[in-house]
Order: sequence, then structure tokens, then C-alpha cells
Amino acid sequence: MLEHIESLLCRHPNLAPLEAAILVALSIAQEKSKKPLDTGKLAREFEVEHALVRRAAVALEIKGWLATEARSGKSPGLTLTLSRPVEV
Repeated sequence: MLEHIESLLCRHPNLAPLEAAILVALSIAQEKSKKPLDTGKLAREFEVEHALVRRAAVALEIKGWLATEARSGKSPGLTLTLSRPVEV
């Protein structure tokens, strides 16, 4: 996965490392299961604070890379889906 992140960062230097990691994880997950991921699951996978993943996801949405949708209930989590293909 690290090679894919580094490659994506080389092709798109405007991405932050965490943003690239999110895009690669989403791309791999959607290829395998076609299920969207959420920010909470990614935060646990990456072992970082949820707020950091959530902020990076919102930044990626603004940049047009993905779409976010609020999870149901009181959860601050966001469900993420790619808006455009990511070459991994």
C-alpha cells in the first residue's frame, strides 16, 4: 500500500500524505468489496485520530476526489465514496 501512496503523491503533489492514503485505501476497498468506507474505520486502520481523517476527507471532497455522506445517528463519521478513479 505504501508504494501506491508514494506513487499517487508523485503524480499529485498537491495531495497531503493522509489524503493519498485515504484515496488508495478507498480504491482498494471498492475494488474488493464495492462497499464504501467510513472515516472511523480508516482512522482505526491508520491508527490516527478520527478528526484528522475526517478533515482530510472533507479536503478531498473539496478537491473533487471523493463524496462524503454523514453517517446516521449521532456519529461524527462520514461515509466515503470515490468521485473519480484513482490509479493505484
